[in-house]
Amino acid sequence: MDSRLTQFVKTHREVVLLLVIVATCAGFYLFQPGEQDRFMTVSNWRTIANAISTDALMVVGMTLVIIAGGFDLSVGSTLALSAIVTCKMIVAGWPIALAAGAGLAIGAAVGAVNGFVITKVGVNPLITTLGTMTIVRGIALVITQALPVSGLPDAFGTMGEALRLTATFYIPYTVLLMAVVVVAADLLLRHSRFLRQVYYVGGNEEAARFCGIRVDWVRSFTYIFTGFLAAAAGIVQASQLTSASANFGDRAELRVITAVVIGGASLAGGEGTILGAFLGLLFVGIVESGMTILHVSVDAKNVVLGTILILAVSIDRITWDKIRRMIHWFKT
Repeated sequence: MDSRLTQFVKTHREVVLLLVIVATCAGFYLFQPGEQDRFMTVSNWRTIANAISTDALMVVGMTLVIIAGGFDLSVGSTLALSAIVTCKMIVAGWPIALAAGAGLAIGAAVGAVNGFVITKVGVNPLITTLGTMTIVRGIALVITQALPVSGLPDAFGTMGEALRLTATFYIPYTVLLMAVVVVAADLLLRHSRFLRQVYYVGGNEEAARFCGIRVDWVRSFTYIFTGFLAAAAGIVQASQLTSASANFGDRAELRVITAVVIGGASLAGGEGTILGAFLGLLFVGIVESGMTILHVSVDAKNVVLGTILILAVSIDRITWDKIRRMIHWFKT
């Protein structure tokens, strides 16, 4: 019975996660302070969707990296640097499209460096991306001198606007972009021959090599694509706020990795889906929103998110039999 239940949780992770999301929403709805509903409102759900929209772009890339057996801590720093370079170029008089292209190229370049050092030099992904995270954040601070970049034209603030469907109902453009990217990426990962190779590389690298898969190229691609999407997230966030700062993307890697792992990706590689990762991100967004309504402090929120990450990593390793043994150990 235990093994069947554990297997069901693993193979139907997205269904289980949906049930957890529903239960979490019900809990916040029931325990929200005051008589007026603040949680289950259109305004709050629009806020949640808008808040996770930039992280969702990075989640898509991080899912591929983790499925391929990698890790990337540099996404938040890449987001910040790309946003800063894009905004600096626009303020200097460059066309918006050209400046955005330069920002995207920087993100892809950071990913390419990560991929090269990991696949060709052979440095551990955790150490490599920890190093690039520090370097890239440092470059962002040097460029800005810790001051925000402002004075951007109104035309750059498009992503801060929304598609108005009725007089009272509208959808932010960032949410629409998130929906398109997540749906397209999930379908491609499920049906694209090239992206399916990511599972083979993460599941058994040697077997993938024997099958003729260019393992180093596939793994490098995941880092390049993740850097590109992190840069896109930075440009979108800068467009929302019509400014850029070296503090952009602070702790984004924690939120993104937590979402991907909650969604069912294994840190050992070979497992995971983009839909599951998105649901994990949605869960994180719901928890953060609910804690805000409950007036939980920022520091306490970080404790909760860290605990959720540990539980998410542990869920595939713990069976009900192990849980019973732990309960028995505590009692004795």
